[in-house]
Amino acid sequence: MNNLMTTATYLANKLEKTGYFNLLDEELTLPILVIQLNKNKKDIKDITVFDISRKLRERGWLVPAYTLPADAEHIAVLRIIIKENFTLDMANLLIDDI
Repeated sequence: MNNLMTTATYLANKLEKTGYFNLLDEELTLPILVIQLNKNKKDIKDITVFDISRKLRERGWLVPAYTLPADAEHIAVLRIIIKENFTLDMANLLIDDI
């Protein structure tokens, strides 16, 4: 579990440092990242998490995109689950593909 959390924290930090993503749960109590696009970035106004999910699927990644439940359906997110076979090297490959 410690390795999973290390990888999740590493990936979260790398994604946030791009400036394009915001974590919904910044405390990371589980190895699950839920991220949304930072719409303050002008160069991504026309991109959605659904576009990113679709493109990542073309590269072999399964990163689902969905909207949140009632009363928050205006928020669309990507979900990344860190499993035991997801290494730091894989995290770097995912970042490169994103």
